[in-house]
Amino acid sequence: MVETNLNVLRLEYDAGGNYVPPRPNAPSLAVDTVAITNGRDLSVQGKYPTDGETGVATQLQLFSRTDTGSYDFSTPEATAALAAGIRSGVKTATLTLTFPGDGPRWICLKAATAGGVQGPQSNEVLIDPSTAAVPAPTEGEAFVSRG
Repeated sequence: MVETNLNVLRLEYDAGGNYVPPRPNAPSLAVDTVAITNGRDLSVQGKYPTDGETGVATQLQLFSRTDTGSYDFSTPEATAALAAGIRSGVKTATLTLTFPGDGPRWICLKAATAGGVQGPQSNEVLIDPSTAAVPAPTEGEAFVSRG
């Protein structure tokens, strides 16, 4: 028998030949919402596009790594439930995390279904949480540019 109605059944299998349930879409990390307060407290918003998703995402997961390290996608450092966003087709979540130490870190997000199936990672952002005081600037001039 030949398939003639042009319907396609998409199935994904891993390298071992095991079936992989439908994955959610890739989220995006909203760079303009990244905020570090009290030295090591991070707050960031993630955006998740629902259009064309094959696996329904219920949460966003936050991961971090050092410059020479790698992400451990099996253990999220923070999670937050997705909620309706400001426009149709986009959900959002705000994630918070307190880093245990100072130093530059790369962060990214993944969306996950209620069953724990993760989608692709978001864009990466480099941050530098630190409790050290920022030194006063030593160069430069400032002046009033408007009357």
